[in-house]
Amino acid sequence: MKNKSLNTIIQTLRNPWWLQNGQTTISHKIVKDFTGFCCRYLPRSARKFVFYVTDTFSILGSRLFFLICQLNLTAYLISGKEKHSGENVTILFLSNENSFSYLPDLIFSEEPQIKRIEKIHIWNISKKLIENPYSIDAIFIKCDRFYSDYLQKNELTTIPELISMTLDISEPFEKIYNKFNKSAKEDIRKVKRYNYTYEISRDLDKLKLFYTHMYMPYTYSRHGKLAICANFFTIRHLFERGSKLMLIKLDNKYVFGSLFFIKKDTVIGTHAGIMDEQIDCLKKSISAASYYFSIIWAKENGAKFLDFGTCRPFLNNGLFQYKKKWGAAIEKANGNFEIFAFKTYSDGKGMQSFLENNPFIRMNDLHHD
Repeated sequence: MKNKSLNTIIQTLRNPWWLQNGQTTISHKIVKDFTGFCCRYLPRSARKFVFYVTDTFSILGSRLFFLICQLNLTAYLISGKEKHSGENVTILFLSNENSFSYLPDLIFSEEPQIKRIEKIHIWNISKKLIENPYSIDAIFIKCDRFYSDYLQKNELTTIPELISMTLDISEPFEKIYNKFNKSAKEDIRKVKRYNYTYEISRDLDKLKLFYTHMYMPYTYSRHGKLAICANFFTIRHLFERGSKLMLIKLDNKYVFGSLFFIKKDTVIGTHAGIMDEQIDCLKKSISAASYYFSIIWAKENGAKFLDFGTCRPFLNNGLFQYKKKWGAAIEKANGNFEIFAFKTYSDGKGMQSFLENNPFIRMNDLHHD
């Protein structure tokens, strides 16, 4: 048991800082100044080593700080009409900061009423669960997955905030192709019909093009108020550590870019975007082109797995369904992603409707290290 707990702690602390949910003003400045200094004064051959060493120690420090910050959670009382049943629902939501737009958008049909209540220490949650002082229909907690075992012991169901979808590409391409469903196979035919091409680049100017004209505008266009963009120096930092840039062309013009790195035998994507005012490429199977070319390149370069990136853990989520059609398996998300934990207090139609219309993947359903 002690070894299991120690391994859990070590794994938690080893998560890459660049995959965390955004950066504070202070961390932004630190990454900017440090990356700028190294790129200005160190030869490229030395940067990769320096970044690797500093990342290793910064990961430990940032993870410890993050866990300590979540010892005290802010409690919010959220009320509104459930999206499918129209019934009134009131939930108590505990989070370390006011950054929980996704869950209310999933539960409520319109903007709910939100009232900040109090601060609750995470180890006092069991007492609040028994008391139910606000006569709520359910309690939801957003916190680091490090606390998932504790929450499960208090009879809360834990859901990962995000999951990874990984494709096994160790077999011959014919067998991989057979894992694709009919829709994915049709997408590949469209990719070939549109005559997309791709290149892999390590050019800094093209990285700047990708960041300014693909990644940032697409991220804000796609996620709106939920968008969290990495700053350019985080992207540059990854680039200097060996990440590669895939650029896809249509009619000899760049229309899509994605950044990825190789970890052991797995190709892992980190950031992606579509060129300015080229959103119509989505109708021309540009997403399929990125998946297809990633599979081709990864196989040609000896990788055994391709990480398709993250998505929400709800089975009716569009992105989940899209990745699933390519034969990807569900894995625990890479990075410092949080969890949702919840417990219902009533058998009312509101919460029943939410659960029935949003089937989900639990933490216990995922593969663990």
